[in-house]
Amino acid sequence: MTEVDIVASTHAENQGTTVKNTAALATDAFEIAVVHLWPGNKKLQNEARQALARAQRQCKPDYDPQSVPLSIGYEIGCGTPIPVTVTSKEGKPVLTITQSLDIGIPFDYGWD
Repeated sequence: MTEVDIVASTHAENQGTTVKNTAALATDAFEIAVVHLWPGNKKLQNEARQALARAQRQCKPDYDPQSVPLSIGYEIGCGTPIPVTVTSKEGKPVLTITQSLDIGIPFDYGWD
């Protein structure tokens, strides 16, 4: 495995969702992935959670977020939340916010 991608989206009519809601959903999905990637390794799971918290502090518009490394060589990264508003058939605005997170091995990881 070289990468796990997690994509979370929230949507609601009349601007009823927020970046905070989307980040919470993404964090919940990340938690599930971490527990399944490293079952029984609580230390690594906690390290991944802390790395995610550091990565998420950088996930803002007009900012180039950097991945946060783990002790085993993997990196935790996140993308800037992306809002998109469309109009429903009833004429109401519907806001969708999407955020991606990833757990991956950097391209320069020593495979030899």
